[in-house]
Parts: sequence; structure tokens; C-alpha cells
Amino acid sequence: ATSYHASAVLRQLSADTGIEDDSSFGWGASLGVAQEVTDTLTLRASVVHGDGVGGYLNLNPGAPAYVVSGQVETIEATGGTLGATLKVGPGAITLGSAIATADWDDAVNDGLAGARNANEMFRSTHLNYIWSPVKKVTFGAELAFHERELWSGDDGDALRLQGMARYSF
Repeated sequence: ATSYHASAVLRQLSADTGIEDDSSFGWGASLGVAQEVTDTLTLRASVVHGDGVGGYLNLNPGAPAYVVSGQVETIEATGGTLGATLKVGPGAITLGSAIATADWDDAVNDGLAGARNANEMFRSTHLNYIWSPVKKVTFGAELAFHERELWSGDDGDALRLQGMARYSF
């Protein structure tokens, strides 16, 4: 089976200092697909793009907008995901990767303080296994690698191992 999703967000971003006020229109759109390749394997992909989308884009490294000289300026952002889930034993293994970028060039050109050190890209790749050995009990283990890059070109990464246990009442 194949399933699709599409979504959109429209928003008004405003700033009011008591002396000056301004607003800008923000928007975002998302498209995605999931394909059951077999009874045990599902592949997924999605893409999101917007201007002023902010936190509506998962992992978005940028704010939705900034204010310079009393004007609200939106920040363009794009992201995407790829993933595969394979049912194994009492659970499933998922390998997924997501990336999000924000365009800080205009903010840097406008002289916004701190813009040269703003996060411009986040990327996250994870491998996990989540299983339920008995009804109402779920366990999980995940290994994840995260990266970020600043507008200035500086970058960093982190490796994380985590686990979870859940009992559903």
C-alpha cells in the first residue's frame, strides 16, 4: 500500500515595540510518501519548504523571522526525511535521516547581531529497535548521530545512545 500526505501552514509574524510595529506573512508546505514494499518493510520520504515556517519544520535551525530597523524579515527554510522500517521479531528496526537548513544570508547582509553564528543546518541519522515483548510493555534502544553547521562554517557533531521503557495503563 502507498500513502501520501500534503500539508500547508500560513502564519502572520509580527513585532511591536510600542514605537514601531510591522508584520510579515509566513508560509510552509510539506509533501510525503510512505510505501509498504512488503508485509515487513516500509519506506518513507518527505520534504518541507517555507518562508517564515520556523518551528513548523522539524529540526529547523532557524527562527521564523527576525526584526531589523523595525521590519519583520522572514527566514527561508527547507528540510527532508528518508526512512525505512523493517518488522523483526516482536518489534521493528527503523533507520532514518532528517536534514533541515535555514537561509541566514539576508540576516547577515542586514547586519543582524549573531547571524554569522546562527545554526544554518541540522542533520540527524538514527537507528533504533522498538519492541513489545508482552502486552502493554514497550522497550526501545537507539543510536543517533547528529550534526550542525553554523552560517560561519563552524560545525559540530554528537553521537547519542539512549533507551526507553514504557508501560501503558
